[in-house]
Amino acid sequence: GWNARVGHPIEIGWGMTPLYTGTASHAGLSFIILYTAWVRYMSMICSARHTLRLQTASVWIPAVITGLLYSPLTVQVFFSYISVLGVFEFRDVLSPVYTALTKGLPGGEVSRWPVGVAAATISLSTLSGNWDLFGFATLLAVSGMCVVYPIAFPLAPREVLNLDLFGLAWVAWTLSFAGMTLHLPSGKGWIFLGLSCGWIGNGGAYFIGSKWGRHKCIPKVSPGKSWEGIAAELVFTLVAAGLVQGCYYYGGAQALDQPAFTPGSIFLLAVLLTFNGVMGDLCESMLKRIGEKKDSGDFFPGHGGILDRFDGFFFAAITVAVCASVVQLNS
Repeated sequence: GWNARVGHPIEIGWGMTPLYTGTASHAGLSFIILYTAWVRYMSMICSARHTLRLQTASVWIPAVITGLLYSPLTVQVFFSYISVLGVFEFRDVLSPVYTALTKGLPGGEVSRWPVGVAAATISLSTLSGNWDLFGFATLLAVSGMCVVYPIAFPLAPREVLNLDLFGLAWVAWTLSFAGMTLHLPSGKGWIFLGLSCGWIGNGGAYFIGSKWGRHKCIPKVSPGKSWEGIAAELVFTLVAAGLVQGCYYYGGAQALDQPAFTPGSIFLLAVLLTFNGVMGDLCESMLKRIGEKKDSGDFFPGHGGILDRFDGFFFAAITVAVCASVVQLNS
């Protein structure tokens, strides 16, 4: 629960354990309350099949927004944590492929810990906010894997290393751009924009596509992906971007250091983020079909694993980082 009055210290906690103590603001409290109320309301009017998804969202969405508002470092650590778990999930999704590649080798499958250490190296380097250190950590992680694998697993085929490098790049490296963006001016606002558009756009695509989707997009890759769902994702993403911009005028600029956007910029961002979301979803769907898995994990009850929930944000994190950097250079 949490106890707060605007302009006074705020305490957010679970049970008797305080999780945050800081200063409350109209904008900050409004973001948390509106998001929570919307998700709770949706959970009451939706079917039981969707209720668990919304209940999970009602916990995680306020938690992430609270972190962005009052403790960005917590969000960075969270990104680092799910980066490591994400590459492990990538391994689990493609476990049949890894098993086939290493079948008959002495010692069995190649350990997943080298790629986990590489993911941690890259993601933790973002805590400094130094792009040079981030680049060095990326080079160190990749070169380290290229050196360690032939020595530690000399009999393993090269495809094992290639798959681990792909998982490292797709999950940990892309998500690390979100951590770096938090150090930029208006970084919290950019991440809030990217996450909000991803959450709302993906949710709209799921609900609309599952109910009214008739024309399949790429059935061999993602049987459930329809053109109706993609159109809904664009519309919902555009609405989310507009709402975030509305928060700017309401007072979100003070709470999240949000930049101001023109209507044309909002539309362009919505198109880019929708494209990122669709490509990320198709990429993960292809991997799950190869690995014959329905979900990548169960980290988020009702949603699946980290890859299921963040697949669209992996590419969006790079887009957001580039846009934030361009705005900074032109300001």
